[in-house]
Amino acid sequence: MYIHHHPYTSLLSHLTTHLPNSGPLLRRVQYQSTHNSPTAHILATLPPESESGPPDPGSPWLAAYADIHRGPDTQIWLFSSLEANTTLTGKEREITKSQLLTLFTKIRVDLIPPYLETFSASGRPVAVPGEEEQEKEQEQGIKKIPAHPKTSFLLGTVHARLVDLICELSSETLSTSTSSPKLNPTVRILRGQNVFYAKYCFPSSSFSIPVHELEKAAEAGYKFHDPSTGISGIQSHHLDLVKSRTHIPRSKEALLAMGGVALYYYPSTTSSTSLSTSRKMERVNMPIAWAFLGFDGSLTSLHVEVEHRGKGLGGLVGREVMQRGVDVFGPKPESESASASGDGSTREREEWFYADVAVDNGASRRVMEKMGGVGLWDVAWMVIEVDV
Repeated sequence: MYIHHHPYTSLLSHLTTHLPNSGPLLRRVQYQSTHNSPTAHILATLPPESESGPPDPGSPWLAAYADIHRGPDTQIWLFSSLEANTTLTGKEREITKSQLLTLFTKIRVDLIPPYLETFSASGRPVAVPGEEEQEKEQEQGIKKIPAHPKTSFLLGTVHARLVDLICELSSETLSTSTSSPKLNPTVRILRGQNVFYAKYCFPSSSFSIPVHELEKAAEAGYKFHDPSTGISGIQSHHLDLVKSRTHIPRSKEALLAMGGVALYYYPSTTSSTSLSTSRKMERVNMPIAWAFLGFDGSLTSLHVEVEHRGKGLGGLVGREVMQRGVDVFGPKPESESASASGDGSTREREEWFYADVAVDNGASRRVMEKMGGVGLWDVAWMVIEVDV
C-alpha cells in the first residue's frame, strides 16, 4: 500500500479513466488538493509514479482517502477498479480482499493510534468535531445514528460489490482468528452492511437551470439570497435548523466546510400564501430549503420545508448546488480538463456529481430522476473495526 502526496497527478489520472464509478473518491481527492487536511492520507495499491496502471493490466487496484481525525463524520472513501466489472473471477475477488485487508490493517496500525492520542486520559475527546453536538442531541431526544467506537472507522459510499467482499473478508478473518489466534488481523463489521442507498449519477448536462425556472421561482418569492440582508448560502445560525431535519449525524464544522445553497422565501405583499403571519415571522432570515455538496461531490442534506413542497424546489436547489460545485472541486490537472473528440478537436471532460438515496425512499428517488440523475449502483456506509 503506497502513500500518495499532492499533487496526486497519476492517481487522479487513473481515477478519471474509471468515471463515473470512481467519481466519489476522485472528488474527495480533488477537494483535499485544494482544501488540505493535514491528518488525511491518500493511499493506493498503485505506486505514486505509476502512469500506466498496475504492473499486470488485468489485475484490480484499490485506492482510498483516509482521514480518521474527521470522525464521527465519514473517514474513509474507497474505490476499486473492479467496481464497473459485470462479473468477477475468483482471482479478482481474492486479490481485492487481500488489498482491503492490507488497507484496513494499515489504518488500524498507523492511522488510528495518533487519533486516539488526541483524547484525554479520562477518555473524553480533546477536539473531535461533532461528538459533543451528538451527545446534546441525544439528550434532547433527537434521534441520530450513534457515534461509532473510536477504534473503528466509518467507510462512506461503499459500492455494493465491495460490501460483499468486505463481508466475505470479515467471515474469513474471524474464522482464521478462531483457529489461529493473534496470527492474522481480524475484520469485524459493526454496522451498515445491510442498509443500502441508490447511487444517482448526474452528468454536466443535468446541472443547468433554465432561466424561466429561476424567474418563476423569484416571482413566487423564492430566492437564493436573503433580500433583507443580501447574504446567500448557509450561515452558522442556520445549522441548528439544518441538523434538526436529518437523522444523519454531521458536525457543524463539516457542514460549514461544505458550504451549501439556501433558498429563502420572501413573498410580495400581493402574493398568495398559506403561511400565517406568525409562521412568516419565524422564518425571517431563515431558509426554507437547502442542500450541500459533500466532500466527495455528493448531494447532501437536500431538504425542503413541508409547507413549501410540491413546487419543484428540491430539484431547483439540488441543481444549483451541483452547478456551483464545478468551481469548488478544481483546478483540474491539465490532463483531465479536456478530451479528444471524434473530429480531432478537444472538448471539456464530462463533470459528474452524485446523490445517495435510501433504496426504499420512492419520493426522493423520483426527485433525483426529475433532476436528471440515473441510479447506477447501490452503496452502503459501513463501520469497520480491525483487531491486530
